[in-house]
Amino acid sequence: MKHKSAWCVVLAVCAVALVAAQEPRTAIDFNRLAVEAFQKQDQAAYLQHSRKAHELWPNHPRLMFHLARAQALSGNRAEALQWLERAAQLAGDVDVNDAAFAALQDAPQMAAIRQHLEEWKRPRSASSVAFRLEERDLIPENVAWDPATQTFFIGAIYKRKIVARDRAGKVRDFVASKQDGLGGVLGMKLDLKRRRLWAVSYNGPNPPVMDAPPDEHLRGVFIFDLNTGKLVRKVTSFADGEPLSANDVVLDSQGNAYLSSCRRGAVCRVGAEDATAEVFLPSEAIGFVNGIAISDDDRYLFVAHGNGVERVEIATHAHITLAHAPGISLSGADGLSFYKGSLVAVQNGLQPERVARYWLSRDMSRVERAEILEVNNPHFIIPTTGCIAGETFYYMANSNLRAFQEGKILPWENLVEPVILQIRLE
Repeated sequence: MKHKSAWCVVLAVCAVALVAAQEPRTAIDFNRLAVEAFQKQDQAAYLQHSRKAHELWPNHPRLMFHLARAQALSGNRAEALQWLERAAQLAGDVDVNDAAFAALQDAPQMAAIRQHLEEWKRPRSASSVAFRLEERDLIPENVAWDPATQTFFIGAIYKRKIVARDRAGKVRDFVASKQDGLGGVLGMKLDLKRRRLWAVSYNGPNPPVMDAPPDEHLRGVFIFDLNTGKLVRKVTSFADGEPLSANDVVLDSQGNAYLSSCRRGAVCRVGAEDATAEVFLPSEAIGFVNGIAISDDDRYLFVAHGNGVERVEIATHAHITLAHAPGISLSGADGLSFYKGSLVAVQNGLQPERVARYWLSRDMSRVERAEILEVNNPHFIIPTTGCIAGETFYYMANSNLRAFQEGKILPWENLVEPVILQIRLE
């Protein structure tokens, strides 16, 4: 199944949501203006807005491509080749045959650029199939592991439930579809000490969820008893009653939850026993937040966003973007896991989609080494998130997030069985 990158979808959704009179502030805003200028053949505006978008998100290869094309159209040959090569180092969806680059085809640098793109076509694989699920219309987004019972938990977006797979391979509904008003399940983490399962609940519409009402009451975070599947409580709002929405979740050792991409903040916090959420990091601090992880010592959060990964000190809320070499891109990470001083990222916002491991410096301020573990896997249909079990990373290979047409899920025969892949990290 072919699909656009998650990054392209985000740009499209955000472009529709923005009103023309709104003052541009973010990289997405300026990229939208750049694309509009390109379509109007306004080369000066295309270059201006592409520069601004890249200035705000200097590490995203798609913005490098737009800057390269804008420079080429403006006659800036050296700059165009520079950014075209940088983009090709980081992603494989760089169109070197675009008409804007016609005058560059004889440049010596084009051979290296094409070689980078050929490298992105080559499969690199460290994964094997851990298991499959027969229920094709789950549209699963995440997986979690309970070592005490040797059980995997898989959250379903469309079917609005959580299934459990035991050590014998038997699959059952752990939380039934629509139980306790649960919506589509996004991020999910286990509190093993307190035997709790935290699940972010979602109401649609992109992708849709089954039998979703038009209001907000499905959104929030639901906490279930890990032994029984019974609801402990759900947190659906901030203290003033504003509804809570989120994307992913991570837990510290005290059972406190940090939620990414909240309506009111880039990161929100829900205490282990709290009934409401609070803003931990405001929205203006980081743009387009997605995956979230935490260091083993509870000192740092790692928050994926459009320009890379932010390291957030929990005690002070101070944050920095992780530094890295020019040949690395941390952009587009949906799933993010911390493992022995490194980050394991499922990057479905870059093309080709990939799983990569990034080793951090001692102070965890920069990436010192990177390795792409998996790319061009035939099972990949928008891989999303995963979990660490011992020395193995388990992750959702084919979420099927685009398996809808006009708001309806595709027929059973057009869907594929969800596949969970595994990668040994040691």
